[in-house]
Amino acid sequence: MQCFFLEMMSNFVTYLSYSLYEEIFYVFDKLISLCADMINEHVLKKCIIALVDKYTMKSKQHKQTLTTFMKCLLDVNMSKKT
Repeated sequence: MQCFFLEMMSNFVTYLSYSLYEEIFYVFDKLISLCADMINEHVLKKCIIALVDKYTMKSKQHKQTLTTFMKCLLDVNMSKKT
């Protein structure tokens, strides 16, 4: 099931910078929480590029999504080390 969400995430993040609605960040947050422990380098790079793209809508929710994304990555990194 996580493989499905990872594939969905990979396709979804390419449209993140084109969205005019901040609800897209809620969907991104949910997808990242569902497939965080399986995320690979390719999808990770796509997520980072989409989140810092100059056309991505900057809002309060965008800032919260960045925070959630970083926490999730740090949690996964810490769990892999132990």
